[in-house]
Amino acid sequence: MADLLEAARQLISFLDLSRADALSPQGETRLNTATALAERAQGALDVPISVRSQVQQCVRETHLVIAELRILNSKRRSNRAALTRQMKLKEEAEGTQKAMEELVVELTTEESHVSSLEDQIARLQQELADHKARAEAKTRALATSADKLEALVKDYSEAVQTDCVAEGAKLDAEDERLGTEWVRIRRAAEEFLNLHAQE
Repeated sequence: MADLLEAARQLISFLDLSRADALSPQGETRLNTATALAERAQGALDVPISVRSQVQQCVRETHLVIAELRILNSKRRSNRAALTRQMKLKEEAEGTQKAMEELVVELTTEESHVSSLEDQIARLQQELADHKARAEAKTRALATSADKLEALVKDYSEAVQTDCVAEGAKLDAEDERLGTEWVRIRRAAEEFLNLHAQE
């Protein structure tokens, strides 16, 4: 009977502990002590079976509760770990989402810049094509003008050369005439002199 009473005291002392203390090594020692006393009292002949069974039932139920508490605590730890992971993932997701939103803004800005630059490039390409076309037209016009000028110079040179030749021939004829006149006048003067010198 003394073992059963001590087992009951140890069990009550154990059950007065907080759950955390009950699951500690000290609490486990108390429960093991109560269990050992209850098992040792199984063969006690001075104790009615109903009394022994009552204490032993309390011990068995306590072990079941402790087992469920251990499972519950394990689940709580897993849940806390999962919650911690969820919070961390949530923070990472929020950070990633914020970074993505910032990237979207930056991308929109860059796309706007790209579009503006593409418009400028298209405009410059059009201006370049226009300037090229005008330059080619002016080149062709210059070539045409050069050909025309060359032809005019050639024609002018030929015309001037023709006039000069004609003028030269005319001057030669005039010079020949003057030469003939020169000779005629000299002869006349010489005849006059000869004629009057004899007188």
